Amino acid sequence: SWWLFGKSDHEFTIGGRYVFANADYKDYGYDGWEASAWFRFKLQNGLELSPSLSYTEERYDGPATILETDNRRDKRLRIGLSAAKRLSEKLTLEMSYQYTDNDSNSEIHDYNRHLINVGWVWSF
Repeated sequence: SWWLFGKSDHEFTIGGRYVFANADYKDYGYDGWEASAWFRFKLQNGLELSPSLSYTEERYDGPATILETDNRRDKRLRIGLSAAKRLSEKLTLEMSYQYTDNDSNSEIHDYNRHLINVGWVWSF
């Protein structure tokens, strides 16, 4: 469930969800939850800034690999910032950065990731 609050060209979205999956083979099932927040600030000269934050915990019904003995558990933190600059009525430059820290008891699923996107949006 997510809630949106907005006024004067600024927005704030906060929410949470419960996730689960079930499979014929029990080791492939999992459940977990996520909490997230997202902001959008419309600034002068057609610039928008959008910071975001989410935290997720997932518990799997089996180990990640046949070599592991514990059921897999992940805790994931995501922090992001995106910016959009309207250059004209039809053209916008978008840039974003997102950092992910996935803390897992399985080494192959324990990672840090940096993601950068740059692109043009053409509205017609």
